[in-house]
Amino acid sequence: MPKVSIIVPNYNHAPFLEQRLESILFQTFQDYELILLDDCSTDGSLDIIHRYKNKCPQIRVFLNDRNSGSPFKQWDFGVRQAGGDYIWVAESDDGAAANFLDEMVPILEKNSHIGLAHCDALIINDKGQSMASLSDNYSSSEERKTTDYINNGKAEIENRLCVSNTINNASGVIFRKTSYINAGFSDFGMRYCGDWFLYLRMLLATDIGYKASPLNLFRIHAGSSFHRYYADNHYLEEVMRIYHFVMQHLSVPPTAKKKIYGEISRHFCVALKRGFIPSKQVVYSMREMVPFFELCVLKFIRDLIMKKYVRGLLP
Repeated sequence: MPKVSIIVPNYNHAPFLEQRLESILFQTFQDYELILLDDCSTDGSLDIIHRYKNKCPQIRVFLNDRNSGSPFKQWDFGVRQAGGDYIWVAESDDGAAANFLDEMVPILEKNSHIGLAHCDALIINDKGQSMASLSDNYSSSEERKTTDYINNGKAEIENRLCVSNTINNASGVIFRKTSYINAGFSDFGMRYCGDWFLYLRMLLATDIGYKASPLNLFRIHAGSSFHRYYADNHYLEEVMRIYHFVMQHLSVPPTAKKKIYGEISRHFCVALKRGFIPSKQVVYSMREMVPFFELCVLKFIRDLIMKKYVRGLLP
């Protein structure tokens, strides 16, 4: 059996699919199987898939007759087909350094208590040009992760993951198949936040490893799903569902609670800024969780104005 199962879930990423497959086939670590899933693409992806299947018959291809409606249903299907001990969900519009698996697999091999490991990423555009590293994109030094580390799973949640998804590109993650199964798989009816919810549940029972090298290539382009986040009640509902889960299953430190309240206020304000009014259900959920919600929103706006003002004073 292969050591790693690489799952490539594709939907209408024909412009990037060939680059993604090449970045996998030229990995220096070769003890893997490649499972290629297509969720009823309409953009020419199938031509590329058939060409690579003819070129590399060992690729396992699964084609949907109709769109599943969720990337996480595809993840679950792929994991059920997987024969490897470790899983790499390599999104079809991203890429990777040739030594991605060579660097990431040993983290799990040498540490049986680690359920998932992830790495830094280079952000690239639709042409494959590098724009920045993912860690440099964080707003404060507290959030930046500049060195390799191993951390207790619950501590990682309480210090980072309870506030926001700091593992914010799935293609940079490798995890144990058993940890995924024990967490209950990833399809919990979510469209956007299923990965974040999965990592939280995995880390309640396992630990985490991090590699500071940017071995992953995270592509941002016009079709990227995050462009739709704040203008969709489904996304806001999922975020609130995750915060409720965190509050119920962990002793969240007061400092982290304060950050969560700030994040909820930020989500509300960004939605309004984009001309989107959150549903009554979403607003009710926010008010229910955040003490003095309206005051928190006003504080967020005040702090934002002050930051812009101070920035304008700097030379």
